[in-house]
Amino acid sequence: MSDINLIFQKLPNRNPFIQLKPIIVCKDGFSISIQAGESLHSNPRKDNESFYNSYEICLFGELEPIFTEYLSDGIGSYVPFALINHVLESHGGVIGYKDLNDNLVKIKQSRKIKP
Repeated sequence: MSDINLIFQKLPNRNPFIQLKPIIVCKDGFSISIQAGESLHSNPRKDNESFYNSYEICLFGELEPIFTEYLSDGIGSYVPFALINHVLESHGGVIGYKDLNDNLVKIKQSRKIKP
């Protein structure tokens, strides 16, 4: 099972000045940017938290209708983590992330936790 809070903690940071995580890739190829931190539309708005209630997202290619109410100009603000978990599961779960050279880096899944 996918748990975005556990996955988010495992992802490397791409920027030394702000918390910026890589693009997540699901089993069926679905890609999504999921971000949280001080300068982003997440809750809490703090860097390096162990749990976020909501995240900022950006979709690449395939539009997910379930995110429509959160999207403005292609960016989703304060998207609940449970909704993100649902979408990730519907795409077969997270298998990895894209590195700076756009290569897939596989990650090991942990067990799902509940809020």
